[in-house]
Amino acid sequence: MAKKEKLRMVKKGEGGGVPTPVSKLDDTELSNLSMGKYKVFTNGAEERDLKGKYLAINVDHLVSVFPMEDKTVLFSSSGNSWTVAEDFATVLKRLNADI
Repeated sequence: MAKKEKLRMVKKGEGGGVPTPVSKLDDTELSNLSMGKYKVFTNGAEERDLKGKYLAINVDHLVSVFPMEDKTVLFSSSGNSWTVAEDFATVLKRLNADI
């Protein structure tokens, strides 16, 4: 039986300054949650209630990935876009995992 790892809980000051019930995950933990057509990223939106939360994005419909300052923007074929906190190289690595 595989040993189940415990996730670290959010510490004060993490998660964009917004109280959040989710665990603060490191890059490896986020990569492990990214399976199949859904990849998990950290929301990089400026809105206080969204920043630092996690997004599961269906990557089947992504058409472009654009680096912007210290964040990355993903665009879908349906006109949606998401700003994620991960840098461009990390996003590309996660998108290309399991291919």
